[in-house]
Formats: sequence, structure tokens, C-alpha cells
Amino acid sequence: MEAVRLALAAYARDHLNAVTDRLSQIAPAIRPAFLPTLANNAALRMVERSGGRPYVESRSAAVHRLWSYWRAMRA
Repeated sequence: MEAVRLALAAYARDHLNAVTDRLSQIAPAIRPAFLPTLANNAALRMVERSGGRPYVESRSAAVHRLWSYWRAMRA
């Protein structure tokens, strides 16, 4: 089960890296629409952690994520 989780995380990491690489080619006016991609990157790091409770987001991370969404909405 651990090997499957890590394989899926690696697959997702490849796709997120491709999106992040192409993010610089997107016009700055619509770039805030892709902020959830960066949040997904943080969520993927949580999944890649071994042991513990990988799906539980810390309070500071949740506040930071909501703050990012708010900034994108205001832009």
C-alpha cells in the first residue's frame, strides 16, 4: 500500500511540476486563477510525508491557503 501511495504521489508531482513550469507563460492578469495549483502542491507534500496523519492540514497552512485565495479574489 505504501508503494502505491508513493507511486501516485510521484505521478501527481510530475503533473504539478509541468503546470508550475508553464505558469510563467501565463498572462499575469489570469495567473491568480492558478493559485489552487500551488495549494495542491502543498497538499501533495503532505501526502508524500511518511507516517503520522498526512491528510491533516496544519492550522497555519490552512490560514495561509485561505489568505492566498482571498488575495486572488481581490486581484
